[in-house]
Formats: sequence, structure tokens, C-alpha cells
Amino acid sequence: MNSGKTTTVQSLVLGLRAAGEVVGATKVTGTGSGADYWVMVDAGAACVADFTDVGLASTYRVPSRPSRPTWPSWSITSPTRAAPPS
Repeated sequence: MNSGKTTTVQSLVLGLRAAGEVVGATKVTGTGSGADYWVMVDAGAACVADFTDVGLASTYRVPSRPSRPTWPSWSITSPTRAAPPS
């Protein structure tokens, strides 16, 4: 569905980065083409993850509550503010 979700996230990442924030972004639904991933990287997201990182090529027909956990038990930590420009 092309309703502007990625464009909205791109704008949020750009704005938060301009404000000095360190931003991470996640794509949790769709088809694994990679385009949305690189849009978020190009916008300045310090960390990007999507559903292909857990082995799904698409989220089509994936149950909303899987019988077993599909997401890895990892977390990403980063500082809440970017270093000031030098």
C-alpha cells in the first residue's frame, strides 16, 4: 500500500537528525525489496532493521501472533543525543 508511510518516516528521521538526535528506524511489514531500508539509511538513521533480518521475505500471510517468537532477543542501545558538530 503506497500511502506515504516510508516518506513520513524519512521526514521524521531527517528532522530528528537535524535536531541532533540519534535515530533508529524499523520496517516491520511489506516485501523485502530493500528500497525502504536504504531510504531510512540515506535519511540518516543510525540503525535500521526490517523483517528480513529475522528471515522473512515478506509479511504477507504471516500470522499476527505467531505460535513461537520470530524476533530475535537482541536490543540496540545508543546515546540519546548525537555529538555536537565540531
